[in-house]
Amino acid sequence: MGHKSSYFFYFVGGLFILLVGPHLFADGMFLDGVTYAAISNNLAEGLGSFWKLYYTATLYPEFYEHPPLALWLEGYLHFVFGSSIYVERCYSFFTAILTGLMIVLIWRQLGQAWTLAWVPLLLWLLFPKVSWSYSNNMLENTMGVFLCASVFFYLKSLTERRALYILLASFALIFGFLSKGLVAFFILSAPLWFWAIMHKETWSRAFIDIGAIFMGFVGFLALLFWIVPDSLNGLGMYFQFQVLHSLSDVITVNNRFRIIKDFFNESIINFVILIIGIGVFYIKSKTLLVFKPYLRTAVAFIALGLSGVIPIMISMKQSSYYIVPAFPFFAMGYSILLVPVASQVYKYIMDREAFTRALRIIALSLCIVAIGITVYKSQTFGRDEAKLTMIYQFSKSIPPRTIIDMEPELKEDWGLHAYFMRYGSVSLDAKSFPQHTFYLCRNSEAMTDSTYLQVDESNGYYLFKRQ
Repeated sequence: MGHKSSYFFYFVGGLFILLVGPHLFADGMFLDGVTYAAISNNLAEGLGSFWKLYYTATLYPEFYEHPPLALWLEGYLHFVFGSSIYVERCYSFFTAILTGLMIVLIWRQLGQAWTLAWVPLLLWLLFPKVSWSYSNNMLENTMGVFLCASVFFYLKSLTERRALYILLASFALIFGFLSKGLVAFFILSAPLWFWAIMHKETWSRAFIDIGAIFMGFVGFLALLFWIVPDSLNGLGMYFQFQVLHSLSDVITVNNRFRIIKDFFNESIINFVILIIGIGVFYIKSKTLLVFKPYLRTAVAFIALGLSGVIPIMISMKQSSYYIVPAFPFFAMGYSILLVPVASQVYKYIMDREAFTRALRIIALSLCIVAIGITVYKSQTFGRDEAKLTMIYQFSKSIPPRTIIDMEPELKEDWGLHAYFMRYGSVSLDAKSFPQHTFYLCRNSEAMTDSTYLQVDESNGYYLFKRQ
């Protein structure tokens, strides 16, 4: 890769920092991300275990809502580097870098040029939920790394050391499953699409490869259940409380096609780039035949991406961030289709010194500005400022690993539970009549027990302590 061509990567890197950094490193985070950070930090502090995670003393003291690997990996970083809120943020940032690396490796394995490897990275970042997910410490981030790795290893198996890379693809699938669960299985469709569309192999080999990867997965689980009996209980509880419950009892959308709508909403920017890029190319060249050699590979990866979207329709529990692990494959498909366009753009800029100089200035300026904004935002609140200010203040009076009572009206403020545990190692217990040393409420007049005295107040929250 030439020195000048690296400016494209600097530009994409600067865009990544600008889209992710300011939101990720600011204080405050989406509920799920805070919850995962709290559980991971608990692991580092000796609360819970790999197969029996611990959230709070009063809310999911045994947490089976997700498989444990991603939380354990994040917890290990807390064990090494401490309980700072920047540990989970660096972990999330690192998973984005690893996913980007895997995207580039897949691109190269497909025989595409290093000089255009920035294209799939750019299109991947242009899915809005990608930057949102990495800014909020979602489990999909870790699973995405392993699923991209599984596809990369499978592509390697088509050209060399088949048994080894099939085994590695199977292990990557296992780690993806242990990070977020059954949604990882869409990656098993990769051999099918590569056979049916790309004609990379025979149909018999495709199904043998699917069977080999799956049997590797089953064999690993069987060995795991035999060696570590707690794993059977942990995954069994996950299946019971999360999978079956989500399929039968949890409804978060009005219809099953909501996830398809979310996909199209997320893809608008990429669709516009595809239409403009191919349209301008056709206007200039009066032909689309140049795209034909890339069509099969592009469609195969788009089909793989859809395999990560359509099965979610089975459940009425849906959210747009569920499909984040599929976005690298959509980006790969779109980028391969745009290779003739991107090649022309690349050549046009590289052949003109003024354009190259402008790209260098823009790319480096973007990196500097993005880092500056991120550093500035790291000293501010990104969300929930009033709640976080209160928790910082009250935590000075409440010892860690304490259970405090709170008025029943606050019981379902799940963000309050998450923040108190993550920032103060404090569990909340909703009681009409206080039983513990501390009592948290929004209505100070509701406290009628004369043995409690108000000791602090912040942003409409009141803290009482038994005397």
